[in-house]
Amino acid sequence: MLKKQLIKCGWLIDGSGSRIKKNIMIKIEDGTITDIFDYAAEDFIETISTDFSNDTILPCLIDAHVHLSLIGDFINSKKQAETKSLYEQIKKIIDNNIKQHLCYGIIAVRDGGCPNGYVINFLKENYKQTLQILSPNYALYKQGRYGNILGKPVPSELTLSQAILKLSSINHVKIINSGINSISVFGKETQPQFDISELKEAVNTARRLGLKTMVHANGKIPVHNSLDSNCDSIEHGYFMGEDNLKIMADKQIFWVPTVCPMEAIAKHEKYGKNKTDIAKQTLDSQIEQLSKAQEIGVKLAIGTDSGSPGVKHGESIIKEIALFIKAGFTIEETIKCASVNGAELLNLQYSGKILKGQNASFIVCEGNPDNLPESIENIKAFYINGVNIF
Repeated sequence: MLKKQLIKCGWLIDGSGSRIKKNIMIKIEDGTITDIFDYAAEDFIETISTDFSNDTILPCLIDAHVHLSLIGDFINSKKQAETKSLYEQIKKIIDNNIKQHLCYGIIAVRDGGCPNGYVINFLKENYKQTLQILSPNYALYKQGRYGNILGKPVPSELTLSQAILKLSSINHVKIINSGINSISVFGKETQPQFDISELKEAVNTARRLGLKTMVHANGKIPVHNSLDSNCDSIEHGYFMGEDNLKIMADKQIFWVPTVCPMEAIAKHEKYGKNKTDIAKQTLDSQIEQLSKAQEIGVKLAIGTDSGSPGVKHGESIIKEIALFIKAGFTIEETIKCASVNGAELLNLQYSGKILKGQNASFIVCEGNPDNLPESIENIKAFYINGVNIF
């Protein structure tokens, strides 16, 4: 049985999106928050077990879009080698990426797929699940189209729905329904990989299996078709336009905008000025869409796409949070996207909230909230169910 604890904090962001609270005491018994009150609001006898009166407490974070088998290197040869390496080598990459996520207070990640099912294999090998990992095994895409680095094409003799039925040991379904963003032609849109009837059947099949569906889609038509299928989330969603945002808000379909990969390309001289200029335009366009999504009321979750070029596991959550703030979100609203909304999207038992009656899972960042999100790099404590794992 865990002992009773009192945690004193200078500032509290509770994950609900409400304003920051100051000078707060958190009471914990057996891993559950039993009370939250102001320092001076109650005369208590218990000894304060831990003093974070100069620091900020916020919910554990959730990265809703990662690629654990990739390292986020800009060198193409290395990235190609990652997908062709033996499993024993990939295991080391996955293990290191998990450690990096934990260093930044991330309690759960949703993987976007790899071509050889290595993440699922890793999880089956007695992985002690400090970091909760959800995986689709591999993403599904149309033969001859984009997707080989993330998954497998749907066999010609099968429908998309039939291919889903053949997946095993998965937590969700990942479908690729467009190409990637061009950094040669601004705003170039690719055609959908699957038609609406295929997508609808696939989403319905996944639902019958108790699984949510994440759909990679960029551009107006691929996103519109994906929304028409009533999928659970749109991943990336570049250049989808305001009409699709309104549909997303109306249907309460999540958007995971993965902004920081484009920022990484825009800042990297490897691509040359013409391509980095287009990447900057694309980045600005996505931030504008993100701002519009907030105005319209789209449900948003934070996902970094870590493992893609220039996007490192763990640390990139700071960059993604900063980009949400650049789009006009407050730190409280952004942390809600990175905690409560992520937990809802991933169907986690962890709620992402620091409230009475919830599990005592949270992180402590050095200094006051003005230091966020950069202070996430200086985590002083990481509590999971009342236990500090740091």
